[in-house]
Amino acid sequence: MTTITLNWRVLRPLLIFLFCLFCSLYYIYHAYRPPTDLYTEIFNSELELSKHHIHNERGNKYVKFKQLRGAGFNNQARHEFLS
Repeated sequence: MTTITLNWRVLRPLLIFLFCLFCSLYYIYHAYRPPTDLYTEIFNSELELSKHHIHNERGNKYVKFKQLRGAGFNNQARHEFLS
């Protein structure tokens, strides 16, 4: 039966380096992404503009395009919010 022995003199600095690298990347990711309030504000403003557009059109004709789910752009207002 074969056993695996770990060389801790090599493994310890590698683990410390990977931990520091992970912490740095985590900080960079969270520091430079836009806040979630921005997306909420954009969604609400698009929703209000859409509702305003429905009431200003003659005959209340309005066409809402729904993008494909595979496109990755899930920024369309849902139908239940437009009523």
